Amino acid sequence: MTIPGYEESAGLSTMQFHNVVEQKYWSLAFTSMNVAGQPKIDMSRYNAVIDSGTSIIVGPQELVDKLLGDIKVHRMCKGIEDLPDITFTIDNIDYTLGWKDYVVQVESEGVTECINGIMGSTFPPTFNYFILGDVFMRKYYTYFDGNNNRVGFSVAA
Repeated sequence: MTIPGYEESAGLSTMQFHNVVEQKYWSLAFTSMNVAGQPKIDMSRYNAVIDSGTSIIVGPQELVDKLLGDIKVHRMCKGIEDLPDITFTIDNIDYTLGWKDYVVQVESEGVTECINGIMGSTFPPTFNYFILGDVFMRKYYTYFDGNNNRVGFSVAA
């Protein structure tokens, strides 16, 4: 962790910055999301909230259901290597997660179990946010630039 700023010598690829569109959260302009090979889901009515205090990716249940469709993560991890990529588009820039990014593997007493790190929840109708938490931030190094009111992403080394 580098405070303030980020360490440019840390092997990060080029940092892609996005302006914060709402001060309430670290909210960014959410363009769309989709599963590889499927039509894009328009997310222009929603903001992508970048939140290190949320372990998973979480959004309104109806949108998560539409995104995931038939994607099922088997509890015993069967077939996870065949799961498709999922792309979140912010300001028309694609951020793609593969199954290794969005499937959370938990080991206990020598047994590995898998859960989907993308989940839906019930929110009030006025909650127009989709929270990109730690599951997203593990792949994309995130720089919260409060001085310039923006968030930067780079593929984590």
